[in-house]
Amino acid sequence: MKISLFYEFPLPRPWGEDDEHQLFQHGLDEVEAADKAGFSTVWLTEHHFMEDGYTPSPMVLCSAIGTRTTTMKIGTNLIVSPLHNPLRLAEDSTTLSLMTGGRFALGVGQGYWKPEFEAFDRRIINRPSLLEEGVEIIRRCWTGSAEPFEGKRLRKQPK
Repeated sequence: MKISLFYEFPLPRPWGEDDEHQLFQHGLDEVEAADKAGFSTVWLTEHHFMEDGYTPSPMVLCSAIGTRTTTMKIGTNLIVSPLHNPLRLAEDSTTLSLMTGGRFALGVGQGYWKPEFEAFDRRIINRPSLLEEGVEIIRRCWTGSAEPFEGKRLRKQPK
């Protein structure tokens, strides 16, 4: 049997700077203890501008978790891919995978919350094509392909 953790790192109300620091430290301590206890995976998700501070930077947290664990797989469930540059996602996920000895898994999705899309200057109606094209660019980066990509929303030019 495999047991996984799912973390959002929300901030309880009322909160302050000290509470935020402690929340992250306690969460990282819990994940480290779970790794030592044999838990198989920890998953982090992403949202922006939520009142409770819901994890806006899961890749940063995955990196911190990677330094505090030794066997547990670390993944995103999920990164709102249309809000990100796919080249950056490819590079960051590759770096995390190398840093953790192959324990990182990138999970992406199209998202659903309109205020996030508006804040990142994206149209929510474009989320399916942004997701599909972003995944294609990430795959090409991971394979080392220099082939250009031209989509409806995104493009990748050769080096």
